[in-house]
Amino acid sequence: MKRYETRWEPYGSTDIADLSDAVSTCLPESNKAASDARRDKVSSQSSGGGFTGGFANAMSANIAESSARNTVMTSCMNAYGFSKNRVCVSNC
Repeated sequence: MKRYETRWEPYGSTDIADLSDAVSTCLPESNKAASDARRDKVSSQSSGGGFTGGFANAMSANIAESSARNTVMTSCMNAYGFSKNRVCVSNC
């Protein structure tokens, strides 16, 4: 069975030191965006609906958080010259 990993890889002439610089800059930005998205989503939701409503509200906040984190991280890393690629790492 093949095994894959998702990695940030340069799409130009970029070295490993640049990857660490990009991650150290982009990670805090993406975490802030995720936190802001969750806070905004939670503040706009109603508190009704019992268990089902609460579950739906939590899922909605989780999706907003994850989406914001991925969007900002991808955009920031692209600005540094990296793209996310899925790479076969064993039994290729």
